[in-house]
Amino acid sequence: ELMGYSGFSDGTDYLSLAYDADFDFGTTFSIAVWYKGTTNAGHQQIFHRCNSSNTQHSILLYIASTGKAEFTVYDAGGTADIDIAGVAAPLVDDDEWHFIVAHRDGDLGTIYVDGVQTGQDGGIGTTDDHVDTSAAIYIGDRQAADRGMDTGTISLLRISATVPTDTQIRQMYDAEKPMFVASAECLLQSGSTDAVLDVDVDPLTGKVLVTQTDAITIFDGLAVDSKPT
Repeated sequence: ELMGYSGFSDGTDYLSLAYDADFDFGTTFSIAVWYKGTTNAGHQQIFHRCNSSNTQHSILLYIASTGKAEFTVYDAGGTADIDIAGVAAPLVDDDEWHFIVAHRDGDLGTIYVDGVQTGQDGGIGTTDDHVDTSAAIYIGDRQAADRGMDTGTISLLRISATVPTDTQIRQMYDAEKPMFVASAECLLQSGSTDAVLDVDVDPLTGKVLVTQTDAITIFDGLAVDSKPT
């Protein structure tokens, strides 16, 4: 029930979005995504926002050939002032789903894998923002570089002009992780209607019970825990 997207390739198969002022981040933004991939010979580009220079104001989130998630942020002059190479980070090229979050907050960049902070780097000037009317967004490829995401699959990619806290990132991971178990169900289970009659939360377990005309569904986080008759 959860969709994963793959089949990207360098310069041919990718998603792109022309300039949009909604993505003119100042000095604060975050990217979150679930990634599943295998060993690769080159970089697997997940997200890239750039202008024609390919560096100025640029934002990159990718899986390196080392199998680790990396996050690079360039300043207005095209220098990589935030460059988290993930030396101590866990491998994410093991053909399992992993939750990756990267964010810039002022002059500091941080990356997380599966709810745990794995790298941090600072030094970008607080006047170096990401406002650029020539910038476009690319998903699954990096422009002007041989870095198409040809061995990876992504799901639930989201981009925000805000930065979640460490606690919120862990909560996101815990709530979403059950959706990536084989045969997991994530949607309302009624076969006849989308209408919800009642919702209740168990104060002890935090599980959510949803009642529909012909179905009762109990959610644990964002995945279905059980379907009582």
